[in-house]
Amino acid sequence: MRIKIQMCVGGCGMQETNDHLFLNCGFFGQVWEMVLKWLGVYTTFPSNTLEHFVQFGSAAGYAKTQRSFMNMMWFATSGVIWKERNHRIFQGKENTNLQLLENIKHLSFWWHKAKIAVCTYQFYDWCQNPTLCLGVV
Repeated sequence: MRIKIQMCVGGCGMQETNDHLFLNCGFFGQVWEMVLKWLGVYTTFPSNTLEHFVQFGSAAGYAKTQRSFMNMMWFATSGVIWKERNHRIFQGKENTNLQLLENIKHLSFWWHKAKIAVCTYQFYDWCQNPTLCLGVV
């Protein structure tokens, strides 16, 4: 039996592994950088997926509310990356990293809006500064 090696769909020519796809691929790595810039978080993260998740949620010594928000952002980003991977493999469609960032903004906004009873801000506000909308700045 021969095992087929999946090459990364990000266009880098490397073998796809969890760590590579989600963190180390040049294309998808830029998505993480864009998310961090949008959130106003400036730090470096490990190249291991599990360690990345743990550090992302506890970046800068956040309180519980902020960790919950950062965990949500991590899952939104990972989910959008996984969905993009599958679109590229199964549908032959590709989005730019800017489109992926917009997808992350939409997904996280709707997840957060579904979680809280009253939402007094709009998607535009969320896009400008999600941490301000949450009151976790």
